[in-house]
Amino acid sequence: MGMHPKFDDSDYFVFFELLFGGSKEKAIECLINKNLVSDSQKKAWLTFFDNIKDSEKSKLIDYFKLNLDDMVEDGEYVCSKTPKQIVSNFYQCYRVFNQRDLSVDYIRSKTILDFGAGVYRPLCVAAILYANGFDKAYAFEPYPLKHQFPIASLIQLIIKATISPSEYIFSGISSSEFVSRLKSLDTEHIHNKFKNFETGECNSISLGGVELINDISVIPDNYLDFQFSNAVLEHVSDLSYFFSKLKNITKSDGEGYHIVDFADHRYYDDNTISPMEKYYDGILDEINGLTPSQIETLILNAGWVANKCNAMTIPEDYHRNEQREIVDKYKNYSKEELFQHINYYQLKMQ
Repeated sequence: MGMHPKFDDSDYFVFFELLFGGSKEKAIECLINKNLVSDSQKKAWLTFFDNIKDSEKSKLIDYFKLNLDDMVEDGEYVCSKTPKQIVSNFYQCYRVFNQRDLSVDYIRSKTILDFGAGVYRPLCVAAILYANGFDKAYAFEPYPLKHQFPIASLIQLIIKATISPSEYIFSGISSSEFVSRLKSLDTEHIHNKFKNFETGECNSISLGGVELINDISVIPDNYLDFQFSNAVLEHVSDLSYFFSKLKNITKSDGEGYHIVDFADHRYYDDNTISPMEKYYDGILDEINGLTPSQIETLILNAGWVANKCNAMTIPEDYHRNEQREIVDKYKNYSKEELFQHINYYQLKMQ
């Protein structure tokens, strides 16, 4: 990093997000332990952290998400899961509604969509699903990707999963076949593929059994066996459109599994505020603010049959100790509805 820590075009993703979880001293020690910061430069880095400008913070956060992912993401909340944990969430959600396991023999001929794959690691979940035996795994992410992160995160996943395949297997597939399928992904010329994808010259990147798309219409009608999302639907503004599109591209006997996090997402960055904060201040920070019944109405209007499981409820103390009135937008909803934190939904055709 040089004698004096600084940010420029070649070295601008540096150490910030960890600071939200502890003191600067502890953050520096972690970085020293990972050989990312020299012990002799500890004082200089502490001074630097004290003088970080707001304009630099997003670059610092990006660095952490790529290079210190395991350290930063402890998986405590559903919206901060690693790819391995997201797949585990999908499997858990599936088993809530089904007796049948997602065995490799059952999923070999089936297709699946990771809806809202993320801008940092859009291919990782789909890669795990494909390696477990799915015939084809799509990853859909409509927002601009973080430059270079998708490639680095995929390579990182392939390395980790190749070394410890048992940690990623849920289907009963053999470790040797899992690794073979993972290594079969066509990563040749991947940098050129992403360059064309990011510049809009193409709307999909195919790696063989895994395909990244930014337009859901790329998937043929009546094609998918499964589609799922993990803490995505609460962020989507045009859900009516997407529920209809998902219905078109899913087979008549296909299914959807969606995990929705209804808490105010500001709570995860600052848990001194209420997870119900949006109900009292009316501010929606990167979420659509829809209540469970509103999302469920959109599901039904698109022609789906929905089954639901309330997997987590907000502790009632948050409401009991609240002095403010609920804003007008939410006043007509029952306490039971507003206290729903994480819901599992199973979508099936009528």
